[in-house]
Amino acid sequence: MAIIERDGIPGKVCPRCEEWKSSKEFSPRIARGIPYCDGLQSICKLCFNLRQRARRQAKHEETLAYEREWRKKNREKLREYDRAHSHCNRERHKELKRQGYHKAPEKKRAQIQAYLKANPHKAAAKSNRRRAKEHAAQGSHTIAEWLALKARYDYTCLCCGRREPEIELTRDHVISLDKGGSDNIANIQPLCRSCNGTKGAQTIDYRPQHGSALREARVAYALI
Repeated sequence: MAIIERDGIPGKVCPRCEEWKSSKEFSPRIARGIPYCDGLQSICKLCFNLRQRARRQAKHEETLAYEREWRKKNREKLREYDRAHSHCNRERHKELKRQGYHKAPEKKRAQIQAYLKANPHKAAAKSNRRRAKEHAAQGSHTIAEWLALKARYDYTCLCCGRREPEIELTRDHVISLDKGGSDNIANIQPLCRSCNGTKGAQTIDYRPQHGSALREARVAYALI
């Protein structure tokens, strides 16, 4: 269709909806970087989207299977894209999450609880980040660093000597967050919940380089 100007605005008639629309309502038509014919697609964006939606519905299962396979092969590429997009549109993503939560709070709460139950390491990390943020603590550490720290000490509580899975190891800040300690992995030691609660906000380093303190603590624990 030829370009037709109306009131000084260029446009053309879409052969599908048979309506005149401005050139902004048509996608560009480019071949090898050069505008082809009149430089605009023959049908408007709205009609094009409707046509694509109809084609997609006609081959729904086939399309889903193709997309699943494509996502499986390009998982890391998609994750990188999502991270970059989220970083560039942080406020927009936060607003969309808030809107989605308020539309169905009970459903969202159940989804979050199920996810955290299925991913205990992420749940513990989330709780730790929240505490560090509340105390405006410097530094941070990753889940991988925490798992590596537990493996380094053979999944053992450095205070009582018990091991997982008999107990559950928790992050203990050698210098507590209350006293200005950082959330870096260098300020963290693995303790069971009981020993962590008993230590409280005291500054006690049970790590092997402080062997005497570790031995004294274990002897004291054995006498209780």
